[in-house]
Amino acid sequence: MLAARDMDETIAFYSSALGFEVVSRMPEEGTPFWCRLRRQGVDLMFTWSAPHDHEPGEEHSHEPAMTGSLYIYVDDVTAFHDDVKGRVDVVHGLSDEAHGNREFVVHDPNGYVLIFGQIL
Repeated sequence: MLAARDMDETIAFYSSALGFEVVSRMPEEGTPFWCRLRRQGVDLMFTWSAPHDHEPGEEHSHEPAMTGSLYIYVDDVTAFHDDVKGRVDVVHGLSDEAHGNREFVVHDPNGYVLIFGQIL
């Protein structure tokens, strides 16, 4: 479950730019507080909560945060890269890596690092 800064922007990025399908969202009308997106068998869930004062003992951030990255395998990374490169900011171009994968890197609107790869 990943935190989103803006659910409408997050859904638009993943569906329009990366080709994910919105599988479900709550609520179904208006801006959701939760959604599940899917592409080639990969499901991602996002959640959003309006900024609010914390109740006693409640601690969480409203800002998305992650110290790592999300690595998503795709069937044909070269074709996927060529398809999305005009719609996303590719921060590390398509390359063959020493660990045996071909991959490229983008950032989503929440600041998450997404690596799309394929085993060579």
